[in-house]
Amino acid sequence: MHRVPRAAATAFTFQYERVYAVGFMALCDAFLPATCIANEEAATRSALCFSLGLDQARLVADAKALAGQAACMSKAELLASADLRQIAEATNFKYTYVFGVGLVTLMKAVGEELTMKGERGTWYKPATGDDGPIDEWCRELVLDRYAKRLAQDTSAPLAIDRIGTFNFPGLLAKASPAEDP
Repeated sequence: MHRVPRAAATAFTFQYERVYAVGFMALCDAFLPATCIANEEAATRSALCFSLGLDQARLVADAKALAGQAACMSKAELLASADLRQIAEATNFKYTYVFGVGLVTLMKAVGEELTMKGERGTWYKPATGDDGPIDEWCRELVLDRYAKRLAQDTSAPLAIDRIGTFNFPGLLAKASPAEDP
């Protein structure tokens, strides 16, 4: 039997972290219900994990744990957390769209305002100069070179009607103290 090595289908510099798990789950929660045949969401999520060489049980647990923790943290606490410090200290970090969704989801969990309302709906509020929230977070996480890409992914991702407007309520629900790891 052929075994798929962990992260075999991803870029060679990819390193799994819990922010990626939050993004993966947020995207699955946003898109699978609308795109899967009835009762096939779980199988599709499982197939996606398998194809990427990810442990589904770990990914789900990590996403729920980090999102739950973030929902109870301030911005400063989240930026100082072990998960985000690990990213800031990585020497060979690989940005992915899924990571970006995870980071933006966590930013929203701590109350970061990324959108503005207008007659056309809601969209990403671009930075004025270099002082926007995405630029600030990317500086803090030593991801400056990815700030423009993250802002673009947030404002007009996948050439669909702006993923920055999606809400991911399942992951951002306040965790009860009993659920904290």
